Amino acid sequence: MTEVVTTCSPAGSSTASPPAAAPRVCDRLSWRAIAAPGAKAILRLWKPFVVIQFCGLAVVLAYFHVPAFNAFCGHLATLKAQGGFLFSAVVMSVASGFVPELMKYLTGVDRVVDRRRWRNIAFAMALFAVSGVFCDAFYRLLTIVFGDNNRPLTVLAKVACDQFAFTPTFGLGTIALAYAWRAERYSLKALYHNASLRWYIRIVGRLAVPCWIYWIPMASLMYVLPSSLTFVFGATAAAASSLIFIAVASGEKG
Repeated sequence: MTEVVTTCSPAGSSTASPPAAAPRVCDRLSWRAIAAPGAKAILRLWKPFVVIQFCGLAVVLAYFHVPAFNAFCGHLATLKAQGGFLFSAVVMSVASGFVPELMKYLTGVDRVVDRRRWRNIAFAMALFAVSGVFCDAFYRLLTIVFGDNNRPLTVLAKVACDQFAFTPTFGLGTIALAYAWRAERYSLKALYHNASLRWYIRIVGRLAVPCWIYWIPMASLMYVLPSSLTFVFGATAAAASSLIFIAVASGEKG
């Protein structure tokens, strides 16, 4: 049986008594309908999902078994430690804000370069710069709470907190709010009136299925690595996933 979320709002403000049979107007949200776009995207884009996940697995295996690659990762970890949150902001801004637009241009998906395109890039880079700082802070918090080790239970706990606490709220929710805010011409008042629990469930629910299919395996690989490399791996994986979710959102054919 399909679960249904029902939200109701008054039908009107007339002084006359409303008909007894229909006192309220109710909008029904089917979980199946919410998840359908994401499920279709998975069927259409499962190949790049799997390819990227195997690339992530190759990175982890190379880190533990190829000394030269391990040394290279050590240099990246040093850069991350020296750069701190500024490094996180810049890397995530470029990885998730600029690289997807560059790849759309290079692959011919969208080669229109105008003022609107540059404004969109600037908005995305600013948004993901802030997101990068919060993601880095979240990864540090997980290390404090669960420790800096790759024991199975530690990895499982980090993945669970990441995917089922952080992702549905901040990870997807705030990004959805940011783009809705832009769509409302940066009016907080309009955003407040239009953003509702029903809206949140519809928007975030549509992205949650492909997000979890992609990120649960990637997050598991990410938390196997030392905490000094968590953000670097995560930012790289985010750049790849951004390309996929652009396709999901725009309905491009794979």
